[in-house]
Amino acid sequence: MTRRPVPVTADRKPPVHGDDGWVTRQGLRVPRSCLRKDSEVSLGASTHPRQIRYDLDALTRSRLLHILRPSWTLAEWSAAAQWGLEFFVDSADTCALTSGVTRHAHGPEDVSRRRRTRQLLAITTVQTDPRVPDLQVTPPILTLIHCLRSVLGDGHSRHVLRGTGLTDDGVRAVQLIDSLCRVFKIDPAELPAACAHHIDQDFLRTVVGFCDRGTDSLPETLMRLMVRSVAAAVTTEEFTSQLVVHADGSVSDPVHGGPTVPERIVARLDLGCANLKLALHYDGSGHLAVSTRDRDSRINTELVNLGWHVLRLTWGHLEDRELFRTTVLDGVRLCQQRRSER
Repeated sequence: MTRRPVPVTADRKPPVHGDDGWVTRQGLRVPRSCLRKDSEVSLGASTHPRQIRYDLDALTRSRLLHILRPSWTLAEWSAAAQWGLEFFVDSADTCALTSGVTRHAHGPEDVSRRRRTRQLLAITTVQTDPRVPDLQVTPPILTLIHCLRSVLGDGHSRHVLRGTGLTDDGVRAVQLIDSLCRVFKIDPAELPAACAHHIDQDFLRTVVGFCDRGTDSLPETLMRLMVRSVAAAVTTEEFTSQLVVHADGSVSDPVHGGPTVPERIVARLDLGCANLKLALHYDGSGHLAVSTRDRDSRINTELVNLGWHVLRLTWGHLEDRELFRTTVLDGVRLCQQRRSER
């Protein structure tokens, strides 16, 4: 994650007249570049449990809080932002461990506080921010526990699409675990034991069964869950995230512990089925750039020449459940037919 510059000046003076490069928050000057797009702010507020509009990103808010309350330990979403989580956090509350009572924030300059109990005092905090070296945050597993309890309670929410076969809370939990397990480089299978006594174990074991540390974004998690739900009607084949296809036609699965293959890499599939030779990619807005389209075209061509069928899906596919279902099932059936003819 690219960290922003230190977001405040050393004083508490408001910007001088005509100084358009700064805004004032809680008496401190913040670069205007730290302001989020209004469309993103509105979207986040629409699903926030208390409809709070956060116009500053989570990382900037965490640094502001440290300047104002240096003895507080950043927790939950603020800690996750400091660790490098890119999703969820910018529309979530600023959070800290404090000596006061546990309560939710009620405005953009307020703080959601979690009481620093005797047990939490015994857990070593961590310094993560090279620009603010004395800023303290909760360690990885505790951060994950707090964030997961937040999305399962009334601390934070976000809109999810239907079509996965899971409840809304289940989808949010899987997306969060996928994201944080990638950030912390841990295996989701380790979580039930690590989170014992904090999260309902039956629920967590079920959720972890749908998680995957190889997913790079929230839409990719959603696509994987939807493919799993749709394709089950016609095949028992396994779909693997970040499956690597090599120039000699071989495949490898380094994310999940598979052996390394020395051959040149043709593609890292967002999701792939080696037995069917079916490749799925989620193309977000970043794929609209000319250089990215050229790269995607080269990848498609090489995959097709190796006998793969390629599906490039967009947010429009995810939103249209029938379009998604038809597209995936047609792709699976085509690959099944090709395999039977070999």
